[in-house]
Amino acid sequence: MYDRILHDRLRFPDHVPPKARLFLEGLLVRDPSRRLGGALDDVKDVMAHPFYGGLDWEALDRKEIPPPWRPNVAGSLDLRNFDPDFVNEPVPQSLLPGADTTISVKVSDAFAGFSYDATSDLQREG
Repeated sequence: MYDRILHDRLRFPDHVPPKARLFLEGLLVRDPSRRLGGALDDVKDVMAHPFYGGLDWEALDRKEIPPPWRPNVAGSLDLRNFDPDFVNEPVPQSLLPGADTTISVKVSDAFAGFSYDATSDLQREG
């Protein structure tokens, strides 16, 4: 499977529209510098893609565009739209009320050997 991810060409079912295929192919380009959204204009390139043709992004941001589908729910705990197999899985112990949620690893040891630089590679090049 790993070899296929690295080397096979993408295949889509016939029902996937051409603009959606083009969009997904752009997002899944293996070379990050050529990937849709991977250049300096990142999100602008994604927003300008033909897949989103005609979308008023400002109206979307103002939440003026109604969603194409609204799930029928009775409240925030209504799970009828989730697969029963998923809903019936046991809850992990750490999420149960009264469970001890403290982390046993000392913070100073948790990231030993790691480094962090808040300056992105793009900022360093420019």
